[in-house]
Amino acid sequence: MKNDNGTAARLVGLAREVMQVSGYAGLHYGSLAKTLGITRAAVHHYYPNKVDLARRVIAEYCEWTRQQLAEIDVMDAPVDDKMRSYFALYRSIIEEGDERLCPGGMLAAEVMTLPPELRADVRKFFDLHVTWVAKVLLGDGSRTEPAGEAARVVAALQGALLVSRLYGRPDSFDAIVDGLMIIVPTTAPIPTKRPARKASVPTKTRKNEGR
Repeated sequence: MKNDNGTAARLVGLAREVMQVSGYAGLHYGSLAKTLGITRAAVHHYYPNKVDLARRVIAEYCEWTRQQLAEIDVMDAPVDDKMRSYFALYRSIIEEGDERLCPGGMLAAEVMTLPPELRADVRKFFDLHVTWVAKVLLGDGSRTEPAGEAARVVAALQGALLVSRLYGRPDSFDAIVDGLMIIVPTTAPIPTKRPARKASVPTKTRKNEGR
């Protein structure tokens, strides 16, 4: 097939968008093929099974997340500023539009019906976030066991995305995030735009099918 890499990248990007809105259950090869203007056989050529495609989406999203966290790690900034940059990663999902949620959060809501290998990938995704937040919170010198607080932060951010979509109000997200600064002392307003350079993610395709 011609332009295999380009088509595969578009397929993963579209699958991510669908999963952010409709989850794993909303991922249908027929809809993907129609949106991309290819055949179902072509979709199966790249990813024989739906679970393979979903795992690729999560793998790429994890890698993107690692890149963003690495950028925050090298910031010459106090803990609260680093956490604001982390919060802004979630805020950027709202700014993408289409009532999207974090793909990891969407899959976590379906965890009981996911294939075992995909369920394990989702847990690794959350472990990545909780471990990083715990490391940053530990850096302020006031905590010896921040894992519990880190888990609460990640859970609150995922919930904030859900509430924002439910009410159609991004300020609902901001209000919840404001409350997280009880855990992380604040010295400045929480940004509504990401301060760090946004890494490359799969480009936005036409409006999702299978929503």
